[in-house]
Order: sequence, then C-alpha cells, then structure tokens
Amino acid sequence: MIQFLYLYDSFQSHILLMKQALIGREHEINLLKEYICTEKSELIAVYGRRRVGKTFLVKQVIGDQACFSLTGMENADMGDQLANFYFSFINSL
Repeated sequence: MIQFLYLYDSFQSHILLMKQALIGREHEINLLKEYICTEKSELIAVYGRRRVGKTFLVKQVIGDQACFSLTGMENADMGDQLANFYFSFINSL
C-alpha cells in the first residue's frame, strides 16, 4: 500500500522550522511514526509545495531507519527523474 502525506505551505499549517526543531507538525509526525512501526513494508510518498519542509520532516522523523530515500529533481523530464531514481537506488545498496 502506498501512503501519501501532503504538507501544506507555512501560511496554511503554521509550520515553523527553527534551530533544527519541528513545530506544528504533530499530525504528520504521528503518521510517519505509525507507518514506521508497522510489521509490513511501507512506501510513503511525501508531496507538497516547494520549501515547506518535506525533506526536513522525513529526515527528522525517520532518520537512518529508511532503507532508501529520494528527492525528485525540479523541472526534470521523466527520463531524467527515472535516471535519478535508478542511480540513487543503486548507490544506496
């Protein structure tokens, strides 16, 4: 099952990232922790507007527990995105 987690921009969700702390993301943090604690494999797609703290959130909550993580490329076509995925995955092994 693929889980989707959407992050709103800072004006809608009142996120505040200061000095490596997450403030105002309790719901998203709890969802990620819930997925981590399941006995089955999970694929979690985190998406949202640019510059709202998606990567920071995942790194803070999951840390080194992720087997593989990838951040997409901005303004890249599908071929470049797939190549980025392939090489990132190979380098994670």
